[in-house]
Amino acid sequence: MCIRDSIINNPLSFNVDNIFGNQEARGYLASRYSTDKLQLDDCQVYLTSGGSPAIWLILCALSSRDDEVLIPSPGFPLSTTILSNKGIISRQYNIETEGGEWKFDIEDIRRKVSNKTKAILVNNPCNPLGCCYPREDLEKLVQIAEEFQIPIISDEIYEGMAFPSTEKPFVSMIELTKKVPVMIVGGVSKLYALPGPRFGWLVLYGPSHSIKPIQTELNALYQEIHATNTLIPFCLHDIVDKGTSILKENLEKWQDNYLTLQKELERIPGIILNTADAAFYATVSIEFSCFPKFQNTEEFALAFLKEENVNVLPGKIFGKDTFLRIVNCASKVDLLEFCSRFRGFCAKPVSYTHLRAHETGRNLVCRLLLEKKK
Repeated sequence: MCIRDSIINNPLSFNVDNIFGNQEARGYLASRYSTDKLQLDDCQVYLTSGGSPAIWLILCALSSRDDEVLIPSPGFPLSTTILSNKGIISRQYNIETEGGEWKFDIEDIRRKVSNKTKAILVNNPCNPLGCCYPREDLEKLVQIAEEFQIPIISDEIYEGMAFPSTEKPFVSMIELTKKVPVMIVGGVSKLYALPGPRFGWLVLYGPSHSIKPIQTELNALYQEIHATNTLIPFCLHDIVDKGTSILKENLEKWQDNYLTLQKELERIPGIILNTADAAFYATVSIEFSCFPKFQNTEEFALAFLKEENVNVLPGKIFGKDTFLRIVNCASKVDLLEFCSRFRGFCAKPVSYTHLRAHETGRNLVCRLLLEKKK
């Protein structure tokens, strides 16, 4: 409805009026991200064709071949792909579970900082983990960034999606530092459930002397991608206003779904449901000693798909081979069916005859013969 009205009321909305995107929308976003202590202007906002191009833009602006960028593990694999294509080194810092809570390994972050480190990437709330990081963890990361004067890229595409009753509310990086540049990635795809139009943004925050060189690089790079969605800017206000009520309903549903997972998946030997605070993801850690014929999460997920016709993503693709990611925005009926199939799958006697990941039929026969001899 908002997009249709945008076309009707703004017949010139298909035109590209500014290489950096619609100035009114940029001004609106600058106002939205301004704080009492720092007012932003539209030249600190870059409109992009979704959140992914915003990440590409800032990674390329900050780093060059053989430089290093610290990225979370587990984490969304897009940044690794971008960096490897540019010859930039991904230095993965660990995120570990403590009693089902995901937390930064602060000492690991410090160990991996070098004179080649050009940025630290943070994704909060997190995909794939479905968590908001504690303020104290974020503050410790900021202390390292300030100590070594490293810019922070804060992917906040899931901003505003913390569960209503969470004890760990979302904390934006712009609340925590004024001493180093912070680049915020945002968009409408997750927060307002509009992935199709491909509309995102990059917001620069920090001392003017430190962000000016970054702006110079961004302005040059923007010549390569300049075109962005021209319809959404004209209805951005309406999307935000009308989307807020829809988001509230969705968050209540996703939180209830997570509580359902807690109830239905508890007491499964070898399975630990980790805490989720935001969005529509949940993770279960796997104790492989309880599933001896699975060597990694990929094998577990493939067997579950083949035997139960349900797709979950293995942690291996996110950089940590210890968990499965579940998307829990399904209907309650479908979610309960998933839980039933997952419980049944985990309770089955170990199958020696399923194909492991990348295993051919001939390999399977050889393996079974060798195991029989043992």
